[in-house]
Amino acid sequence: MSEETYNFKIILVGAPAVGKTSLIKKYVENSFSESYKETIGVNILIKDLKVDNKNVQLLCWDVAGQEKFGRVRQMYYRGSSAALVVYDVTKPSTYLEVPDFVQDLRDIEDVPLILVGNKVDLRSEMKGLSRSLIKDDLAPVSTEKGEEMSKIIKSIAFFETSAKTGEQVEKAFYKIAEKLIK
Repeated sequence: MSEETYNFKIILVGAPAVGKTSLIKKYVENSFSESYKETIGVNILIKDLKVDNKNVQLLCWDVAGQEKFGRVRQMYYRGSSAALVVYDVTKPSTYLEVPDFVQDLRDIEDVPLILVGNKVDLRSEMKGLSRSLIKDDLAPVSTEKGEEMSKIIKSIAFFETSAKTGEQVEKAFYKIAEKLIK
C-alpha cells in the first residue's frame, strides 16, 4: 500500500527580474544561471519532499511579473495553496510593488504567503560602492524593511535568500510546505 501524497500548488509572484525563476530552479534542480530570460505566462516545476514524515509534492508555478501579463496572471492564481511573494533587495522599486502583487493575488485567492527578499548576495557588492554613488532610493532594502513589509502583508514568514548561493532557499519552500501540512 503506497503512502498518500499531498499536492500543493505554490505560486511565486513579484516584479520582473526579482529572481522567481532562479529561486525555483535552485530549489528544484539545484541550478543557477547568470543570464536573464523573461518568463512568458507561467513555468511549472515539481519538487517532491518529506514534511513530518508525509510525502509532499509542490507544484511550483513561476508566474510572469511583467505588467502586460496582469490579466492572464490572475488566471494562474486560481487553485493556489500558497504563495511566495518575491522582491529584489537591491531594487527598492520591487519592494514597493509587493503590496500590489499581494492585493492582486488576494483578489483571487486568500492563501498563506511568505515574503522573500532575494539576491542578498548582491547586497554586499552594493555596500562596497561609494556612498556618493548610491542614492537613498537605490540603496539596498534592509532586513528591517523586509520584516516590516512581512507584517504589513501578514505573511507567515520572511526570508532573505540568494538563488545564486542557495542561502535560505530550501528553508523558505519547506516553511510553506510545513504550513500547508498543518
